[in-house]
Amino acid sequence: MAGKSLSLPTVLQQELICELCEEIYSTPKVLPCLHTFCQDCLEERAKENESFDCPVCEARTELTPETVNQMPENTAILALCDRIHNQAVMPELVLDSEEEEEAKYFTNCDTHENEKLQLYCVQCKAPACTECLDEIHAGHRMMTLRKALDDRKAAITAFVTRGKDLIENYCSFLAGLRETEKSLHEQKQQAEGSIIQAYEQMIKKLTDTKETMLRDVNTKHQQNLQAIRQTRDPMLTEVYELAVTCDAVKENLEQTRAEFNDREKHLIHVVGMVTEKVARAPTPLPTPPLTPLHVAPLTPQRQEWDT
Repeated sequence: MAGKSLSLPTVLQQELICELCEEIYSTPKVLPCLHTFCQDCLEERAKENESFDCPVCEARTELTPETVNQMPENTAILALCDRIHNQAVMPELVLDSEEEEEAKYFTNCDTHENEKLQLYCVQCKAPACTECLDEIHAGHRMMTLRKALDDRKAAITAFVTRGKDLIENYCSFLAGLRETEKSLHEQKQQAEGSIIQAYEQMIKKLTDTKETMLRDVNTKHQQNLQAIRQTRDPMLTEVYELAVTCDAVKENLEQTRAEFNDREKHLIHVVGMVTEKVARAPTPLPTPPLTPLHVAPLTPQRQEWDT
């Protein structure tokens, strides 16, 4: 947080004034997003909340007093702000009026006290009187002191005008840079929005594809289970009939008789029927017609973005 503000071009003030305290920077620190704020301002924000959203670009930075202290200083801004602070505390110079300034020159000559200084030696760059012209400045290029003062004033005025033109040009350029930075920030936000939108669309598409594929797998699985059940249920009945008939017949196997009783005839019938059925099957036992489960690999498609 800085002290007294000076009369500076608006564009320069925008570059040298902290967005948080709205004063000239004091110990300017650079965030990872490359925007600058006062160290004191950042430390105050760190006490309030560890998460700090940059007011310029909205980038989030985790702040602690230690991280703030370790952040690099903006040395260029720091040097300018130090000069401004030093200038702000300098004693104000009391300038003489134009008449008082000229009176210092149009005085009596130090060498010839009775002579007024009315001439100016271009070679020696010093005022002179008519007596000095012959004694000290003989052969030198001379002009009137009034013309010398007017020439100096005209030259300085021209340089001041040129300096102001340069300031205007620089300020215009700095304003353009600020607008460019604003435009870049808007482009970044648009790009991030497009990426998030594309990501959400891809996630939705992948989710829909996943649900469709899972439903397809589940349907085929149910079909396979149904095929197994349709094969297994009749086989269970046949196995049960064989087991019961075999057990019943085995109990009466030791009876002394030559003819087959009804149970034995039933056993012969069941065994013959199952044997014939197995003989007709392409495999020793009938295999249910299962549907193969093939899952196509998901290949992400690359999407080209306009740059």
